[in-house]
Amino acid sequence: MSAPLLTREDLRDLPLEELKELQKIINSAVDDYYKLQVEKALAEAQQVADKYGVDVADVISGLQKSETKKQARATRAKKAPKIKYQHPYNRSLSWTGRGRTPTWIEDLLEGGMTMDELRVE
Repeated sequence: MSAPLLTREDLRDLPLEELKELQKIINSAVDDYYKLQVEKALAEAQQVADKYGVDVADVISGLQKSETKKQARATRAKKAPKIKYQHPYNRSLSWTGRGRTPTWIEDLLEGGMTMDELRVE
């Protein structure tokens, strides 16, 4: 049977040293519990691997490789598209050629310029 749990009120009344000691005990208990769960999972994985006639280490390394590939794909940064068109007088205005045509390009085209004149070399 488990001991009665301490409430927040109970903990507020304890001195700092006792709280730190409780924290160490709880952290140790959590670590022990986690290690036990890992051992159980490994034992079950071993049984499944034996059932299929494979080595559990191969299964685990296969999972790790798969996860590493997923992480590599997820973290790969997309390159910004290259600028294809730029305003001839205001270099801060540019366009990649994707999406809707910016108003400044439409205005320049109406004014007689061509897309070739706006193209970045």
